[in-house]
Amino acid sequence: MYDKSEKEWLLKVIQGLEWLDRGIAYSWWILLGAAFFVTWEVVMRYAFYSPHDWFEEVIVFVCVLGCMLGAGRATKEKRQVSLGLLYARLKGRWLRVADISIGLVLAVASGFMSVCLMKWGMFLARTGVTTGTTLGLPVAAIAYAVLTGMVLNTIYGLEVMLRAFVKMPSEEKVSSRLNGYVQY
Repeated sequence: MYDKSEKEWLLKVIQGLEWLDRGIAYSWWILLGAAFFVTWEVVMRYAFYSPHDWFEEVIVFVCVLGCMLGAGRATKEKRQVSLGLLYARLKGRWLRVADISIGLVLAVASGFMSVCLMKWGMFLARTGVTTGTTLGLPVAAIAYAVLTGMVLNTIYGLEVMLRAFVKMPSEEKVSSRLNGYVQY
């Protein structure tokens, strides 16, 4: 179906995506930072009677960014919502077909949402819409944080599809290089 050079190219793309994932794997620190911000603001508000109205903006932005990075990571690890009962019964070629289909649907849907979010963010940036607190964070920043998650979902959906394309049942060399991510 594929010659050796095409498989090697796909493996290099997958290795590049692994490099990207190493940085995103630490996105949970962002949510830990948000928890620190929330704790800090609670202490400042109720212990010292000195609340900051701009902290809410920062907390919302950090939580949205952390959740969107986590959503991309969940797609990579195949922990998104799926038809698990049907998927668990598939073997061999049908499992590959399901992975290719799921990856394609994820990539197309997330890609479409990415385009819409990019246009929405550009519209918000062009109109200069900001939040109503002293910090005045542009609302477009939150749109771009969600865009980041959708772009990651698109990339990782393509990775799910590429992994299914690369994995051939008769080739042990490919399976050893993929470190057993996909079992067919």
